[in-house]
Amino acid sequence: DVCSSDLAAGSLVRIAPDFSRVEVVATGFRNPYDFDFNDRGDVFTYDSDCERDYFLPWYSPCRLYHVALGRHHGWRLPSFQRSLRVPDYMPETVPALADMGRGSPTGVLCYRAGNFPKRYHGGLFVCDWTFGTIYALQLQPAGSTYAVTKEQFLSRTPLPLTDAVVGDDGAMYFTVGGRGGQSELYRVRYTGSEP
Repeated sequence: DVCSSDLAAGSLVRIAPDFSRVEVVATGFRNPYDFDFNDRGDVFTYDSDCERDYFLPWYSPCRLYHVALGRHHGWRLPSFQRSLRVPDYMPETVPALADMGRGSPTGVLCYRAGNFPKRYHGGLFVCDWTFGTIYALQLQPAGSTYAVTKEQFLSRTPLPLTDAVVGDDGAMYFTVGGRGGQSELYRVRYTGSEP
């Protein structure tokens, strides 16, 4: 049983297939729409900002996290009180891998295999619904976590991205839609000569 006191803001929860065990894995997120695992079993998520606070001094941007198991990731208040995030420099919170600015995070894809150039392998692709952008993030080991290099991989407005996967053909497939918009499926494939 998971007690509601175990859950602090948004949480990542592990549930056994037979529902015999429920475990809170990590807490303190605002609205992590998606997460994925890399080859090492590390978990990554792309967490939301509080867009209503954009022009206020306590605004906290969207953040990319290397999820720290058993730890709190900074977001303290539920529901309408969602404007308080403990700063990364405080010892009780997990610092973000990257501040991503304004947006509406959706899909997270750890790129393990496919036909894109080698620089993308082992990295992340994250989708932003509001600004119609897919970011590519290269990860380099740095202590117990990673250093991140961010690249705008694909962008178009409007392009309300919802999720991305790699197909059996090695191409990336992503979907768009929501809020009355047309749902569509796109394919991105690499045709260059870079290995």
